[in-house]
Amino acid sequence: MWNIPVPYPVHWPAPLTWSGWWRGLALSSALVVLAGCALYFWLDDVRSLLYTLVAVGGVCLLFAGVAGWRMFGYGVVLEHAEGITQMNAVQQAQWQHWAQQGVAVLDHSAIFPVEVRKPAAQHALLNSEQPLLLGEFPGVEHLFTELLVPMLITLQTLVKRHSLVVHLPAGCTADDWRLFQQVWASLALPAAALDSPDYVPHSLQAQLTTLIDDNDSTRVHLLFRYHWQPDHQQTEGAVAWLLAPMSASASLKVRCVWQRTLLAEPSLPDAALEQFLHYQTGATKIDYLWSDTVTQPQVSRMIIALYREQNRAGNEALSTTPLRSPEQIYLPHWLGKSGDCSDWFAATLAMQMAEFSRGTQLLMLQDRQGASLMSVRMGGTHAI
Repeated sequence: MWNIPVPYPVHWPAPLTWSGWWRGLALSSALVVLAGCALYFWLDDVRSLLYTLVAVGGVCLLFAGVAGWRMFGYGVVLEHAEGITQMNAVQQAQWQHWAQQGVAVLDHSAIFPVEVRKPAAQHALLNSEQPLLLGEFPGVEHLFTELLVPMLITLQTLVKRHSLVVHLPAGCTADDWRLFQQVWASLALPAAALDSPDYVPHSLQAQLTTLIDDNDSTRVHLLFRYHWQPDHQQTEGAVAWLLAPMSASASLKVRCVWQRTLLAEPSLPDAALEQFLHYQTGATKIDYLWSDTVTQPQVSRMIIALYREQNRAGNEALSTTPLRSPEQIYLPHWLGKSGDCSDWFAATLAMQMAEFSRGTQLLMLQDRQGASLMSVRMGGTHAI
């Protein structure tokens, strides 16, 4: 759960009402005048009229003083409320900027079984929860080649200015790193651009969070993940992502952008879901909502939170745009039986869908750390 402080309470002053005050002033003045006239006729002393005039002036000054004090108090409370409102607005803008920080996807490639649905194939048959297989494992050298070749043009442009950190899949060794370097050299890419590899694979949510918080604009990250086991009990595939922090200096075409993620356990309150949508404002305009077997029961809660946030945002903007429900994607219908890398496979399909539909994707996925909420939006040309 994001530790975003709640806004400070704002106590607006009640509007000042003056109708009773004008009646009180008129009645008091009339009573003073009547009393002064009666005293004049009784005493037959002209000074009574002078005293009456002074008394009426005193009543007016008294009412003016009390009214001025009320206006002063109203102004102090109003100024304080406006100051807190501005402070809340600044705080909200800062946290929205934090929540919408992201990591740029410069390029990506994937190897999936032919049965895996493609975002462009809108009328493809649904898969069942059966493993979708690729056949015998061809070896990591062949795997590196097949995943790097589609990204070769991007890599050739990138290595001119940036060093590259390679994140190898689970189970890789120094021998696999040497095979990668051989493939890298065979593609005529400079070995000097490679930093030491990372052998410690992180979960999808942890990996994205780490890269989003990475302020080193000189490095980009090449991540490999694959699931290709001899038992063939889960859907197989392999993906490669080329990621860079948004603070990087080169101006390149960004295919899509991952925004800050949120751990979303089943016990996460509805208020936290609404907070995610409120601070990550683009998530309220999602086109597709992705969920897996574990997170599917939480989809209805997310839809309700989405409607509430859309209603709130619409009321603030006085918008007449009708609320729309995102199209839901149940991952086993696309990927078959889930496995160790199904979250990475699903995220890759979501990136392809973001590019195809040119819209924002919201994902509720289970990984090694637990269920996560994450969104990916269409990219463009950014200073990254």
